[in-house]
Amino acid sequence: MEGNTLDILRETIDKGEKVRDFYIQAHERAIHPLCQRVFSILAEEKQRQLSRAHQVYDSFKGGYGWRIDRFLWEPEQCKKNPFEKLSEISGGTRHICPDDLKLLDLAMKLEREYFIFLDEKEKEAIQPLAKRCYIGLSYATRRYYLMLSDVRDYLANPEDWLPLEERVFVDGA
Repeated sequence: MEGNTLDILRETIDKGEKVRDFYIQAHERAIHPLCQRVFSILAEEKQRQLSRAHQVYDSFKGGYGWRIDRFLWEPEQCKKNPFEKLSEISGGTRHICPDDLKLLDLAMKLEREYFIFLDEKEKEAIQPLAKRCYIGLSYATRRYYLMLSDVRDYLANPEDWLPLEERVFVDGA
């Protein structure tokens, strides 16, 4: 069982590193400042997530199993908001490069695939802390997906985005 768990954790880390590496490359390729910002934020967030996964992997590899601090997987809020001071970073830029939208779509696809993978591992896990590990990772992955979705929606239709968001929060529509 231990070898299998190590293999699963290694696969989890490898898939997460693939997504992080995509964010680093996407940050360099993106043209719109908001896209650059969101990819930079998500590269940092994914690195933080991977650091936690490495701690679990190292603990397990060292023979400690899942006896790692269970609070390691308490959900955290993203430390940065990509929409902060939006008018300053975009400089009034309303034009979006189609390649930026493609990068956002691809990022959302990668996060969705990673979430599905984590969800499957959580369902297969027997140990409570293993489940907690995968739930914590998938919770963060969902937040990243939603952040990407918000940025994509904003860039695709900036005039109608804010009123729609406000309606949801104010009216519950």
